[in-house]
Amino acid sequence: MAGEDRWEEEIVDGGFPESPDPEEVTEEPVQERTEKETIFGEETAEEPFQDSGKGMDEPRDQAEPPFEETPYQETPEEAMEEELLEPPETSDDAAPARFSGDFDSDEAQTPPPDTEEREDGQSRLRGSALIVLIIGILLFLAAFPLLFLNEGEAVLRHKALKAGTGEVLTISANRVDPANNGKLIYVTGVAAAAGALNDGPAQAIGQRPILVSPNRVDPANEGRLVQVSGRAESGAYIPDREFGISVKAIKLERRVLMYQWNEENLPGAPPAYEKIWSIRPIQSSRFRQPQGHANPGVIDYRSFRWVSPRVSLGAFTLPNAIVKEIDSYESFRILGPMADPPHNIRDRLTFYNGGFYMGRDPHQPEIGDLRIEYRIVRNAGVTVTAQQQGHSFAPHRTQTGEEILRVAVGQGDFSEPLRAISAVSAENVIKLRRQVQIYQWNEVNAHKTDNGAGDSGEAEGGAAYEKVWSDRIIEADRFRQKVNPPNQETMPVKDETFLAPKVTLGAFELPRRMVDQMNQFEPLPVDVISANLPRELQGAAKIHNGGYYIGADPRNPNVNDLKITYSVVRPDRVSIVAQQQGNTFAPYKTENGEVEVFAAGTRTAGEMFASARSANGLHTWLFRAGGFLLMFMGLYMILAPLISARDTLPLVGRIEKTEAKKVTLFLAAAFVLLTAGAAWIFFRPLIGGMLISVGFILAGVGLLMREPARAGAA
Repeated sequence: MAGEDRWEEEIVDGGFPESPDPEEVTEEPVQERTEKETIFGEETAEEPFQDSGKGMDEPRDQAEPPFEETPYQETPEEAMEEELLEPPETSDDAAPARFSGDFDSDEAQTPPPDTEEREDGQSRLRGSALIVLIIGILLFLAAFPLLFLNEGEAVLRHKALKAGTGEVLTISANRVDPANNGKLIYVTGVAAAAGALNDGPAQAIGQRPILVSPNRVDPANEGRLVQVSGRAESGAYIPDREFGISVKAIKLERRVLMYQWNEENLPGAPPAYEKIWSIRPIQSSRFRQPQGHANPGVIDYRSFRWVSPRVSLGAFTLPNAIVKEIDSYESFRILGPMADPPHNIRDRLTFYNGGFYMGRDPHQPEIGDLRIEYRIVRNAGVTVTAQQQGHSFAPHRTQTGEEILRVAVGQGDFSEPLRAISAVSAENVIKLRRQVQIYQWNEVNAHKTDNGAGDSGEAEGGAAYEKVWSDRIIEADRFRQKVNPPNQETMPVKDETFLAPKVTLGAFELPRRMVDQMNQFEPLPVDVISANLPRELQGAAKIHNGGYYIGADPRNPNVNDLKITYSVVRPDRVSIVAQQQGNTFAPYKTENGEVEVFAAGTRTAGEMFASARSANGLHTWLFRAGGFLLMFMGLYMILAPLISARDTLPLVGRIEKTEAKKVTLFLAAAFVLLTAGAAWIFFRPLIGGMLISVGFILAGVGLLMREPARAGAA
């Protein structure tokens, strides 16, 4: 079904993915398809290749003896390097019996078990080395286009600014001269706005949404702000294929908890250990006393959240942005065991307490046991306020430049227009910003110790909990331990910035992209409690420190108390270099690129061009540093596995592992300069030639660094 999205989310830090990939879904419950996107939990996976350091910079406890038939004797350093691809023998007697030729034919056909283990280990190490080599090559190659394009952009920007310096005209902001249309101009003056900005776009313009029925889509309302109330319903089943579950709901969430040891640390006391159910793996290796408190470290099955690809509101289809906001979760209990559980978990899976249990006895859990629970968002009544767009909804942009796209679970009150959060208002300002903080529990992870600076000291290995002011919701269900009272799941009031519909510079009007750069906010004190505050907030609202405090006592905050503060951008002087386009401004196009410079305060044209050149240089050097880092990482990952095969690769030579980083450093710098020189030689041949020359010198130094090791080996 084209145009419909179903996505699946794994629960991790960072929230929901913005754009799920579409995939067709059928109506049959067992044939529904979803695409996975992770949203919580942690995955501990094996790294494709990690050199522990042994065999490169430190000797191992044992080095493999050389073969008896080979007269060549390895040096200790070579023996250490060989171990990267060939682990040491597990028995001293195995080597002579294996290579002397004394064993009979039956033994030859059936190698001893330790030989098979060594061969498997050797094969895995070679595979890891190959993966590292491939990743290194990809990083190395990716650095070239990054560097070349960056240098080319820097050159073009430099030439565009140079051309603009000679073409710019200085004009007055008090009059728009049509003769300057299309020319590069410099103008300075006071950016100002007329009228008032209020906390709430609808109150500022007195806008009331059109109340429409969900049963019919009226084309006459296309593009208008509408409010629709009705029942949101899922049009498809959502399956959990791993456990054979399928349910018709708006959302399905699987939570996988593992029984694990948890360390609790209190200042001045020894660590305490208890067994808990946790949605995240607890790394027992970080415990202060890991012996006897080992955890598996990895949860075999992840926690996921699936969202229906089709959610309707009568004749309308709800877009993903609205569906994501419907979070009225409730527990979902499975009525009985699966008739035909998946083959790979059939022997371990038990139906228990409305979910699944993986372990021997759910009444006597053991470390590593898993508990699988489900939650769903059922079909529910909702009220949507947004712009009608075909059979769906989109954000509605008001005259103030704000967007309205809202959903509330339950029926809306159609007798009132959209109201502002408060009566906070500011005259003749360019921006009005509302900032909200909520007092919540926060989990303090490992690697912290009590230094006397606070009351939530934490020794390495466990987790402590502290109360903090945060501008976002902290998900308490991800904590290792339960907290009381729990954190609120949604923000009652959100941050928002309101823009003046028209910002002028004398006779000119500033475009939105320039207004966005005006961020010199200053506090706007609040001295009146507004009757327009939401009803659930009015009773607890107080004035505190120039803003609203929603709670009992601002001196002793409780969990889920709110602080709401305001700030504004007032009229201020600005300077602009851009193309005049009627009574506004646009980027000025030159042969080598565009020129448009905006700055706060009064600046001369020369100062603005100098500032633009400095910004161009900083941008270029940041990308050069990024390219150098890619080069260094790629080359080092290429050299690491090749050093073991140095005898057969003359170019590698007898590079010792302690010298590999130095060689890589010189070669990476050389390639950066060679790439930059290749870009500059087309525009500034002298500079390009110098960069290429220095690059070749550095490359030569890097390659010659292998000679001392070769001479020492001889």
